[in-house]
Amino acid sequence: MLGMRVEDLLPRSDPRNLELLRGFVRGGYRIADVESRQMDLQGRMHWLSNSLVGIVDGGYRVRAWCLQHDVTADKEMEARLEKASEEWKATFDAIHDLVMILDGQFRIVRMNAAVESFFHLPPEEIRGAHCYTLMHGTAEPLEECPYTRATKSARHEELERYDERRDLWLLIGGDLSIRSSPGQGTLIEAWAPLKTGGTS
Repeated sequence: MLGMRVEDLLPRSDPRNLELLRGFVRGGYRIADVESRQMDLQGRMHWLSNSLVGIVDGGYRVRAWCLQHDVTADKEMEARLEKASEEWKATFDAIHDLVMILDGQFRIVRMNAAVESFFHLPPEEIRGAHCYTLMHGTAEPLEECPYTRATKSARHEELERYDERRDLWLLIGGDLSIRSSPGQGTLIEAWAPLKTGGTS
């Protein structure tokens, strides 16, 4: 790229490059790890990470040093992961039972839309809360909590319990994440409302 102009490396036809060049000037002719796009001769778009240093003489930029890394593969992977995450969330939210992912301290890490609807709370007030406080109004887990049993047994555990506050029978199930091991890790917990009434 010896002898090329900055404008050749960052074509002004792309508005993203125009903003990058403005940042280059505003930053005193120095930028680092700023992304841009450029099309190759085959018409394929590439994402590039740019570090650019201008050499100034007498108040004028006389030449520049530029380092570009092709990060197209990384950007494509990010797009695939984002799409997979969106598809996973759509599937997660389609489940009518209350499903939560808990950490090792019974805190809610993720939940589906049914949980938000059941508690009538925004996600930010649910995320990070202890499941036993939110569900049972207690300061510690129930003695027969499926979470505790599942972390010890490393298999599915269930509990059918009557919730007096809501006049509702619940089937509470707990399963360890496939990335967890007995005694630790995340738990996938599901609450299925069964019926109302204080008799089984």
